[in-house]
Amino acid sequence: MWPGDPPVVVEPVARVAAGDPADVSRLALGTHTGTHVDPPAHFLPGGATVDALPLDVLVGPSVVADFSASPGPIDARRLDSLVLPPAPPACC
Repeated sequence: MWPGDPPVVVEPVARVAAGDPADVSRLALGTHTGTHVDPPAHFLPGGATVDALPLDVLVGPSVVADFSASPGPIDARRLDSLVLPPAPPACC
């Protein structure tokens, strides 16, 4: 978290234990907090929560696209214009 960013707030709005089809929460966070992951507990009662996921499933090859020279929404058209390297071979 970046100094001065708002705190992360997680508010449950639906729960499998209460008869809902999935566990769903409202999430409020600053833009420097990161991205999100749907852990097994999102859909499966007793499934692993995000803090129990092995980190290797969250780390892998990536590409950094710099759109700073042309600000604006990063939409499908802009993403399709990227020249991306070939995907690495699957492992494991």
